[in-house]
Amino acid sequence: MSSSQLKTVWVWLPGQTHPIIAGRFEIQIRAGQPIGSFVYDPTYVAHATSFSLDPAHLVLNHKRPDKKYETRLNKGLFGVFRDVCPEGYGRDLLNYRFGREDEPLSDMDLLEKSVGDSVGAIEICDDIKAKLDSSVSPSLSCLVDALSDLSPERAASHAVHRMYEIGTSMGGERPKLTVHDDDSQWLAKLQDRGDAPHMPARENVAMRLGRLCGLNAAEVRFIRTPNQHELVLVKRFDRLGIDGQRIPYLSAHTALGLDIGTLPGHRSRSYLALADRGRRMGVGEEDIKEIWKRMAFNALINNVDDHPRNHGFVRVDGQWRLAPAFDLVPLMRKNDGIGPILAMSVTRSGERQAGVTQLLESSRHFGLKPREAAAWLIESASTINDRWLAEMLQAGVSEEFCTSRQIASFTFAKMIASSPELTLNAADHLGKGTSGVKRQSGSS
Repeated sequence: MSSSQLKTVWVWLPGQTHPIIAGRFEIQIRAGQPIGSFVYDPTYVAHATSFSLDPAHLVLNHKRPDKKYETRLNKGLFGVFRDVCPEGYGRDLLNYRFGREDEPLSDMDLLEKSVGDSVGAIEICDDIKAKLDSSVSPSLSCLVDALSDLSPERAASHAVHRMYEIGTSMGGERPKLTVHDDDSQWLAKLQDRGDAPHMPARENVAMRLGRLCGLNAAEVRFIRTPNQHELVLVKRFDRLGIDGQRIPYLSAHTALGLDIGTLPGHRSRSYLALADRGRRMGVGEEDIKEIWKRMAFNALINNVDDHPRNHGFVRVDGQWRLAPAFDLVPLMRKNDGIGPILAMSVTRSGERQAGVTQLLESSRHFGLKPREAAAWLIESASTINDRWLAEMLQAGVSEEFCTSRQIASFTFAKMIASSPELTLNAADHLGKGTSGVKRQSGSS
């Protein structure tokens, strides 16, 4: 076994600007299968403010401080460690810079070489100094200047590559990076060549609509450069200012104990299972209700990319809370008005079609009465129906694009807003204990 398969796990404790050692993580190959193991460091266990890195799967045991945890999931990566391992564009970027064409970087290599700005309060590496030195983020003005220097037809990723001095030939998914501005850190997400049109503008609008509907959605800003490059900024809720303080984070994928490639329809890939897990983690009931509201909101805006890594929890004041909503995008897929098929199940029986009946049937599981859920659904649908076009136009998206293509995202919201009595009737049936509410266009 090579030394690169054993790494130190570092964690930021509450209020601290520098990390301490939390433990040691190792991946071994047994019978051809990678198996991960983790042991907490005794000094960390004894620390007054130490906490379980994962309250479900890496539970801190003060009576057995040397307990060894093992996992076969996620190619040997504990979920909370996979959360900080680069994916998508970040993985491609690191492979371009450090990998070989015939041998991509291993997960351990990616953890070591990634820029030290991973989500949450964990870094995994041998050289923490190099990691922290690499985490200094550029300013927003620097990024905007780099985008403004590009010709309109050039991909926004070229600006990122130029800032990091790596050339411009690397492909990859939608480019994003952390920047600082106004004493805060922001995740900057750019439009790239392979994206559907106006991805940053559409995400900005969806996030703004979420806040208008009362969701705890992350703060966003939108910039369109003079040469028409789009940029959405999402304020990092896992950071406090820019002095180095970090907030622990768990993705829903990790909290639910899912494996890589767990497919839609799996019994644990469910909003109801997420609520159950949240309750076991001590998450408050208002946050549990918000899980239902986010599920319903995703249906209202046709955000069918609501997979478990697009939800999460943060640890604040010693308690796990539902993280602010992020990655909300109204996708332009055909929706006939009876509710889209989401990436996570919305009912006890495992249905993923998020029609009115399915949403209301599941509401009690989240602590909402059907009539209460119906009122929120109608009010939010009306807000979305009334506001989405104006928000898109304000972001500089053409009316022709909105009315010919983007409108497809909001047919479900329009249906509910146009016929609120159908939603109220469905709630009343459920409130009386009537089962088998008729499911058809306008009432499903």
